[in-house]
Amino acid sequence: MRVFAGKLSIANFLTFFLITPLILIFVYFLAVPNPNLAAGSDFLSYYAGASIIKNGNANLIYDMSTQKQFFEDIIYPLKGTITNRFISPPFVALFYFPFTFINYFIAYKIFFIVNLGVFFLFLYLLRRALTDMFKKYNFLYIIPFYFFPVAMTLFMGQTSYVLAILFLLIYLLLVNNKSRETGILSAALLIKPQYVFAIPFLLLLVKEKRQFLQGFFITTFSLLLISLLLVGPKALFDYFPFMLSTENPDFGNRAQQMFSFHSDISYLFFKSNLSSIYPFILNSGAYISFLYLFKKRMVKMTIKTAFILVVFLTLFFSLHVLNHDLVLLILPIFILLESSLKERGRVEVGRLIAPILIFILPSLSIFDNTFAAICMLFVISSLILIKPSVFEIR
Repeated sequence: MRVFAGKLSIANFLTFFLITPLILIFVYFLAVPNPNLAAGSDFLSYYAGASIIKNGNANLIYDMSTQKQFFEDIIYPLKGTITNRFISPPFVALFYFPFTFINYFIAYKIFFIVNLGVFFLFLYLLRRALTDMFKKYNFLYIIPFYFFPVAMTLFMGQTSYVLAILFLLIYLLLVNNKSRETGILSAALLIKPQYVFAIPFLLLLVKEKRQFLQGFFITTFSLLLISLLLVGPKALFDYFPFMLSTENPDFGNRAQQMFSFHSDISYLFFKSNLSSIYPFILNSGAYISFLYLFKKRMVKMTIKTAFILVVFLTLFFSLHVLNHDLVLLILPIFILLESSLKERGRVEVGRLIAPILIFILPSLSIFDNTFAAICMLFVISSLILIKPSVFEIR
C-alpha cells in the first residue's frame, strides 16, 4: 500500500506540475488583449473567406485584391503587410460562417476555446483507442499539450485538430475493416487538399476497395457540389491556379520552414520556388516509388505499423506542410509509445527512441531550417519499409 501511495503521489505531482503552467497560459491569453497575435493568425484567412461569402462576393473569393480588402477591413485599425490568404476549398468557409457575426478579435478568442474543445475531443478518442496505456499512465493526457504543433495550432487558429481526428477515426476504421466508411472520411481530408497524398495509401490498406471508392467519390462529389453552389464555377476553376500562385515567401510560405520533401528540394535546388514544376515532378516520382514499395512491403506489417507509415509518408510528400500540420504526428507517437510497454507494464527503452525523436522533430524549426527534421522523417519511414519488425506493433 505504501508503494502504491508513493506511486500515486508522484503521478499526481507530475500531473499537477505539467498542467499548472498550461492553465496559467490559457487564462492569461484569454484575459489579456492581444490584437497583434489575432491579426497575424491563420484564423484571419478562414474568417475572411467566410466573410466574403457572407457579404455576397463569393464569386471573388479567390481574387487576391478582394481578399486583401477584406483582411484590412477586418483587422482595422491595425495596419501592416498582409501575408495571409484564404486557400481552403470553398466548403471549409461554411464552418467559420457563425464567427463572422462577431467582432473578429472576440471571434478569435472564442475560436481558441472551440479549438481547444476539439483538441480535448481528439484526446478523448485517442484514449478510447489506446485505453490500457492511458489507464496505466494518466499523465500522458497532458503530454500532447507540450507538443510544439499543438500550441501552433491553438494560437494560429488552424484546423489541424480536425484533421488529426479524421486520421484517428480512419485508423480505427481500418482496424475494424470498415472500407466504405474509410473512403468517406478519406474524402473529408480534402479540408486540406495537400493530404490527398494519403488516399492512395489508404486505398491499398482497405480490403474492400470498391466500397472504399464508392464512399470516397460520393463524399467528394458532395463537397464539390456544395462548393459549386457556394461560389460558382468560375471561382471554383480559379482555386488551384490561385493556390499555386500564392505558394511563395510573399504569402508566408518559406520553403526552409516547411516539413516536406517538396519544400526541401525547392529550397536546396530551385531557389525556394515552391510553385516550380521541377520540384513537383521530382516529388511525384519519389512518391510513386514509395507507393510501390509500400504496396510490396505492407503485407509484412500489422495495420497499426502500416498506418503510422501512412502518416509519415503523407507529411513527407505533401506540398504544403507547416509546423501546425505536424499535429498528426501525435498519432504515431502514441501508437509507438504503446508498443514500448510490455505485457507486465515494463518499458522497452529501445522502443522509446522513435516516439521521442518524433516528439522533438517539429521543434527543429526554431533553427529556421527543417532539413534535419525532414531527414529524420525520411530515415524513420525508410526503416519501417525495410525492416518493419523493428517498429512492429501488435
